[in-house]
Amino acid sequence: MVKCLTTRSKKARALSNTRATGQETFAGRKKILLTIIDAERETALALGQHCQRLKMDVRAHAWQGGEAGLCGLLQALICDGHDLWLIAGRKKTLDLPEVRKSLALAALGATAALASKGQSLPIVIAPTGGMPKPLPDPLRHAVLAPTATTDAIMASLRQPPAPAPLPCRLAVHCPPRMGLWLEAGPLNEEWQGALCGLSGVASPLAHAVSTADRLLEQREMQEPMQGLHFSTAMGEFTAWGVKNTLSPQLSYFVRMHGLPDALLVGALPQAGAPDLTCLSLI
Repeated sequence: MVKCLTTRSKKARALSNTRATGQETFAGRKKILLTIIDAERETALALGQHCQRLKMDVRAHAWQGGEAGLCGLLQALICDGHDLWLIAGRKKTLDLPEVRKSLALAALGATAALASKGQSLPIVIAPTGGMPKPLPDPLRHAVLAPTATTDAIMASLRQPPAPAPLPCRLAVHCPPRMGLWLEAGPLNEEWQGALCGLSGVASPLAHAVSTADRLLEQREMQEPMQGLHFSTAMGEFTAWGVKNTLSPQLSYFVRMHGLPDALLVGALPQAGAPDLTCLSLI
């Protein structure tokens, strides 16, 4: 069975009616990463002022597309100790496939990395010009706050929205000078083999079996495979795979060339219907 996590029965969380007083305090001085995606200068300044009134440190940067921009964003989200990710942009830009894929992969990678440390990453999206299309799977827990950004920040810090649980381990890595990698592995039970499929313009470029969260600690691959093809309700996937037995302490890594529309991961299919998970990035 292919489990596609694309059901839109639950809309992205919108801000509740609870108003923040501006007098609330949190332990320590909170740090916010503000990603500006073609937002008007006035909008960016207003968001920064919201955060400053809450006595929070704000680091603002302009969004950059492509693999290099995504890797830089991942680095900032994972390593620089931010307590909240605030995204500002026009609706028409937030609806662009390349923007959605980049933000979704950054959210997937940062959420997984911080969860392994027992931390969370609240995400607030402040669109202008209307509400964006339903968000990609890794962003479905984000708070959409077109007007009441102060309230959204306070509410997200008080009770960070949790992403939907996945049936497997899934992470994104961007080691220096090594490109963009997807990591997949089992949560509890072993996988008899593993595969990773990409849809859209992206394709696998290299692969490895290694210790979980440790791309450089590579093991010998057993019967590596390329050029596998799968058809799902989410589209056509090109996949690579291996026959290694993966425990929860081992992972399958695939380097991605381009940004995929969706991901397909799981144990290597045996006899019968495949038990795979697909994740939409657009």
